[in-house]
Amino acid sequence: MSPSLQSRLLAGAMTLMRAREQFNPKKFTKEPSTAAQYSPPPSVEKRVTITRSTFRDWPVFTLAPETPSGKQALYLHGGAWAAEIQAGHWNLIADLVVRTSRTFVVPIFPLVPAVTHRDITPVLTDLWGAIAGEVPTALVGDSAGATMALNLLVALPEGAPAPDVTVLLSPTFDLTFANPESARIAPRDPLLKLDYIRALAASYAGPDGPDSELVSPVHARVDHLGAITVFTGTRDLLNPDAHRYADLARDAPGTQVTIEETADMVHDWMLMPIPEAKTTRAHIARLLR
Repeated sequence: MSPSLQSRLLAGAMTLMRAREQFNPKKFTKEPSTAAQYSPPPSVEKRVTITRSTFRDWPVFTLAPETPSGKQALYLHGGAWAAEIQAGHWNLIADLVVRTSRTFVVPIFPLVPAVTHRDITPVLTDLWGAIAGEVPTALVGDSAGATMALNLLVALPEGAPAPDVTVLLSPTFDLTFANPESARIAPRDPLLKLDYIRALAASYAGPDGPDSELVSPVHARVDHLGAITVFTGTRDLLNPDAHRYADLARDAPGTQVTIEETADMVHDWMLMPIPEAKTTRAHIARLLR
């Protein structure tokens, strides 16, 4: 099926507006974000019940539906490890809350260059231990947040509760971005620039390096991770590594990786105001229900 007119126009607009520059490493400093930069917009507050708490000094938002199902999800937002959560993330999360009747827990974690993964994964592991176990809990993330979710899944200690569903939206599987297929797609990707995301990924990896098993899932263990569904678009330079990861996990015991690929979609298209996003969100909701 051909991409919609809306998606083609949006991709063209991103190119004209130089959307890749939003992840220019020079834009990001060690200055902390303010509450106004990461709080849910008023439109989201009208759809779900929102409570705010803290965990290890991180702000944590809990978005609950009118009639909770008794299930929940931990959602980790994207932004190349450097950008704060955006309105598009909040709208997606609220939509999934309403569609699935799950309660979503959304931590606001610190960002590069102020931190590395060593500051993030241990806290996420503790947060998971604090919220999961008593009720079925899904693990969901987009972009860099999807990669962090997979890092968390690999890092869970033996005996820790496992997600009942893991959904990864446009994740990065190799923080070195060395796959030549990614370089081939890069000129058609209107949102991601290899040099920029490679630099931000290296900052997130810190002294362990971007090829460390602690940050790059293609170098980490792939066994006993449960059922993982990966959504990826073919205009996303990260797309080839999604297939590479699925190949690595194909014969791994206790792991089932399903690739849901949409032709001609860009990175994180499910956050965008296009028909394909509506279709993908409905699919994600079915998985979470």
